[in-house]
Amino acid sequence: MINPPSPYPSLSRVYALWVEGQGGDGIKYIPLHIGADAVKEVKIAIAGLGCVGSLFLKKIIEHKGKGTRIVGLVEMRPDALGIEIAEKENIKIYPEIQDLVRLGDSADVIFDLTGSMEARKALRSGMAESNNRHTVVAPEVMAFLIWDLIASGETFPENHSSLQGY
Repeated sequence: MINPPSPYPSLSRVYALWVEGQGGDGIKYIPLHIGADAVKEVKIAIAGLGCVGSLFLKKIIEHKGKGTRIVGLVEMRPDALGIEIAEKENIKIYPEIQDLVRLGDSADVIFDLTGSMEARKALRSGMAESNNRHTVVAPEVMAFLIWDLIASGETFPENHSSLQGY
C-alpha cells in the first residue's frame, strides 16, 4: 500500500507501516521512528562476524546515533573480519551464541549472520528456553532488506545463500 502523508509532520524522518486491522478495524497507522528524530533506540546484537556479519556491522556503525546501538556480538573465531572493527568501537564480543540470548530485554534484535544451521538451532532453542518474548531473531534475509534500505546501492555479500530462513 502507498503510504499516505504522515500524521507526524514535525518529524523529519518517520517511516510507517500501514496494516489492515482485524475484525473490520480498517487500516491502522503504526509509526516506525528511525533516524535523528528516533523516539526509541533499537538495541542490536549480531551473531557472526565473518564476511557478511562484518560488512553489516560496519554499515550499522555508520548509522550510530541514528536510532540504533550495538549491544553485543558473537564470534568464535579470533581472526574473523569483524573482530578488529568491534574492538575499535569498544563493542562487547561474546564467545557463545547463548551469551546473546542471556542479554534478554537488553537486545531488541539479534541478527543471525553465522551461516551455520547449528548456530541457528542453538539460538532458537535458547530463545525458547529463556522465555524471552521481547527480542526478535532476524535471519540474513532481514539483514539484506535493511542493507538495501541504508546502503545506497552497495552490494551485500551472499556467502550463505544455501541457508534460507529457519
